Amino acid sequence: MKISACLVVRNEEKLIEGCLESIKYSVNEILLAHDGPCADRTIEIARRYTKKIYVLPSVGNGNLLDPYLLKKAKGEWILKIDADERLSKGLQKKLCKLAEDGRVDAYSFSWPLFDEKGRQIEDKIGKTKTVFFRRSKMYRIGLPHIAAGTYGVTKKSPLVLEHHLKSREDKTNRFFVDVRKNTKRAKIMARKLTGPLTRILTYNCAMFDTSLKPVRKLMFERKFPFIAIFILPPYSFFQRYVLKGYFKAGYEGFQSSVNLPIFHFLTCFYIMKYAVTRKWKQ
Repeated sequence: MKISACLVVRNEEKLIEGCLESIKYSVNEILLAHDGPCADRTIEIARRYTKKIYVLPSVGNGNLLDPYLLKKAKGEWILKIDADERLSKGLQKKLCKLAEDGRVDAYSFSWPLFDEKGRQIEDKIGKTKTVFFRRSKMYRIGLPHIAAGTYGVTKKSPLVLEHHLKSREDKTNRFFVDVRKNTKRAKIMARKLTGPLTRILTYNCAMFDTSLKPVRKLMFERKFPFIAIFILPPYSFFQRYVLKGYFKAGYEGFQSSVNLPIFHFLTCFYIMKYAVTRKWKQ
């Protein structure tokens, strides 16, 4: 089974080599898109591993460019990985074997966090992330915090996809770093949802397909932001902190649980703000 690894990055010279080194023997091709002009050695490092590098106009968030790469991939399977992620030794050895199971169309892996020195933290949180897809069954909406999905069967694997922090600052000031990132993501999301939906890049799906759960949630935020701002943040917090058991990890679990609620709150806020602004200008 041919496997294509797809990465969208932006000035990730501190992390990109570790990521590419971990996948180089497990995939058949690596496709890398850079969000805007590169200001560090990211592309220089990436050229050691692949020739399929695309420098695209900056959009401010890599998720928006994922569909572009997916349309260029040739593999039967897609490994959707970020620069701050690495395949563990066990996952490197078994990735090809996983693709041979005809009953499975996507895999989610254990997704623990590692600090800047490579030490695992959040060991009590059972985080998972779905990053390995049969391409024919995969779909992707190019928006922040909207995960890729499958029309088929997803299997949960105990194998580990490592998630690495870039620096000590990312660890010690993690809450504020996340708030800053989510503020930027929320503004991008709000602008996209208040504009023409046809401008949102997608892969193997449509923004008008309400049979997909992510589309229904996006349309809810778009049409009823004042209601959604009171529903989505507490729901997403309850889902993570209580149902997924993040409360078992104390403060670390709480910190991981508030990331998505903050994003939803800010997205709804900016949707309402942009709507008011546009009416005022008219």
